[in-house]
Amino acid sequence: MPASTPARVPLREIALDRELRYRDPLELWSGAEALRASVRRSGVLEPVQLQETAAGLMPVCGFRRLQLARELRFDEVPAWVSGPGEERFSLFCRAVEAHAA
Repeated sequence: MPASTPARVPLREIALDRELRYRDPLELWSGAEALRASVRRSGVLEPVQLQETAAGLMPVCGFRRLQLARELRFDEVPAWVSGPGEERFSLFCRAVEAHAA
């Protein structure tokens, strides 16, 4: 049964994922400054999606929020953590669908 509240995950436990991350630097995204100001003011409010893998906790959704949390030197972020059984592509597709809704 999934947790009803997100976990607080230390950033040092989240692997840098070069496979699914956004290819463009944050500064090329038109909403970068608004997101940066929001995260600076209130922290990361929307949990990121992570998956347990042999390589550690890999991000599936929330790459920009993770980038800003690292940039602003946060210790931890709220996160939904999926077990190793679910395919990452399936998790990524579900995250994109949730974002589009």
